[in-house]
Amino acid sequence: MLTPNYLLPSVFDVNIEFINKIGARAVIFDIDNTLVGFTVKKPTEEIIKYLKELRASGIKTAIASNNNEERVSIFCEGLDVEYIHRACKPLPFSLLKLCKLMGVKARETILVGDQVYTDALGANAVGMTSVMVDIIDTKETLTFKIKRALEKPVIARKRRKDMQK
Repeated sequence: MLTPNYLLPSVFDVNIEFINKIGARAVIFDIDNTLVGFTVKKPTEEIIKYLKELRASGIKTAIASNNNEERVSIFCEGLDVEYIHRACKPLPFSLLKLCKLMGVKARETILVGDQVYTDALGANAVGMTSVMVDIIDTKETLTFKIKRALEKPVIARKRRKDMQK
């Protein structure tokens, strides 16, 4: 349940080819340390272009963040995406609500995030494809440093398994 299906360097590796290859119709993104560093308030031009390209190819997009309403609404302003703040990942409710809003099933959806115990666990629990990306901003609070230390064995095991393939 904790192990992500895929470990990729960046959200940009979750491209149209990758999405089509695994048969997904939608992608839900985390914001902080997934799309942008946690101190970046608005999406970069590169992120805006990336999300537009996904939507133009028929892929639905949404955002699920455990962060507060102000952070998430300011980030999503003008992006034309469904979003939920205080998503309470790994609990399933918000993820399933976003699937319903986008008109897709969980098994047709990818969740892209940077944390094992919220993003990967939440995606796996509802049958989504889980993709973990490398963190963007390595300057984190003590709480996040502890979380990252707890995630290391899970990620290391996944990397070893992937190398054996």
